[in-house]
Amino acid sequence: MPYSLTDHIHEHEIEARLGVPVAFIPHVAVWFQGIHHTVSVPLAKEMTSREIRNLYQDRYAGEKLIKVTGEAPLVKNISGKQGVEVGGFGVHSSGKRVVVCATIDNLLKGAATQCLQNMNLALGYGEYDGIPLG
Repeated sequence: MPYSLTDHIHEHEIEARLGVPVAFIPHVAVWFQGIHHTVSVPLAKEMTSREIRNLYQDRYAGEKLIKVTGEAPLVKNISGKQGVEVGGFGVHSSGKRVVVCATIDNLLKGAATQCLQNMNLALGYGEYDGIPLG
């Protein structure tokens, strides 16, 4: 699981040693099926975590395979499911970047589900036909 999305003590130590800003996001893990992504994104303007979450929720509203959450998603909650969970939205104390996390079951939502979606569309079926949504 990810923890301390911003301002982790080691982040400050590394910055002090290197003399440049770094984004350090620690993870603890014991898993087989799933991938966790932690992405540090520079911001063009200062925003709150809630504002960023709202942008994601608005952008992905109606997408059946994307779930936007407030908390950083955990691999154990997505394992065995076809979708992706996106969350976290930790804004750094500098106000200049946000950390966004995403998890997928790489044996399902990865290439397998995308293949089904593409085949369905190519053959004139509904995009989600045959894909468990839940």
